[in-house]
Amino acid sequence: MMEAGMSSQLSGRTVLVTGGAVRVGAAISRTVALAGARVAIHCHHHLQPAQQMAEELSACGATAAVFQADLLAASSVGALFDRIEEELGPLDGLVNNAGLISETPLVSYDPEEARRLFALNVQVPLLTMAELARRKPAMAAIVNVVDSSAERAWLGHAAYCASKSALLAATRVAARELAPAIRVNAVNPGTVMLREEELPRVAALLNTIPLQRFGDPKDVAEAVLFLLAASYVTGAVLAVDGGRNLQM
Repeated sequence: MMEAGMSSQLSGRTVLVTGGAVRVGAAISRTVALAGARVAIHCHHHLQPAQQMAEELSACGATAAVFQADLLAASSVGALFDRIEEELGPLDGLVNNAGLISETPLVSYDPEEARRLFALNVQVPLLTMAELARRKPAMAAIVNVVDSSAERAWLGHAAYCASKSALLAATRVAARELAPAIRVNAVNPGTVMLREEELPRVAALLNTIPLQRFGDPKDVAEAVLFLLAASYVTGAVLAVDGGRNLQM
């Protein structure tokens, strides 16, 4: 069910959420829409959940539209932005949430798998950030969804960790390069939205989280909302991990 209450925190803004139809992306789309933004829900494979969310948001009085695109095709990024501008108006908010995770031991390193990881986790955010910058918004905000793998050594995830570290570095460079017109920040989620079968394997992690619970997609969405609205914050990396980063 969709929350009924709306705020005006992002009133008048148009925000694109990549991978915005399911899991954490869905929570971000919902939270941003209910904060008053016109939300472009991007999807590739998850068209039906995206359409259902747009309908539910519209029923709550929010403005949301679905835009399907394969962002791995570089030419599709500009076309996506054009379609959003025609339907919702010029973009002044971008959340790079779409991503790919893969678990492969280093001894089984697969160059093709690594290429796919870097294409979606690094190349796509670079393309969307560049496209927004080329359109020269008066003031805009970008939030990249990284995760704790950017700063932690996850066993069996060498290529994935490298891709998220690269996105973190790109965020910091973009924050300097695109200022003052565009603010660029990142959220760094910890353990969020575990599947039931994963719980026994990661139960011991609770002992490393000061807040003594795993994260929820809403926790990440609220952090994204803060960074979209915080007009004097750029280049920040906001940990959303219940304090686990204190154990580093």
